[in-house]
Amino acid sequence: MQAIYISTLGVLAPFRKLGIGRMLLALILDLGCHCIVLHVPTTATEAQKFYVKHGFTNVKILEGYYKRPRSDAFLFVRSAINA
Repeated sequence: MQAIYISTLGVLAPFRKLGIGRMLLALILDLGCHCIVLHVPTTATEAQKFYVKHGFTNVKILEGYYKRPRSDAFLFVRSAINA
């Protein structure tokens, strides 16, 4: 199974809601990958909504995932099964 881990995908605030994030994600999806994995800070509610809207599932919380500042993250996964 081919998988991709998205380390960082961000759009500056003035350019949000223009479809840039959706286009970036579409480029990744066009690679034909069976599984995409990423982490989202638990405080990033807009990012969480974005990924859920695009077929990702929040599978678990990772306490203390980010070290500086120390904070938790959600693990999101999008696979061919749940896409």
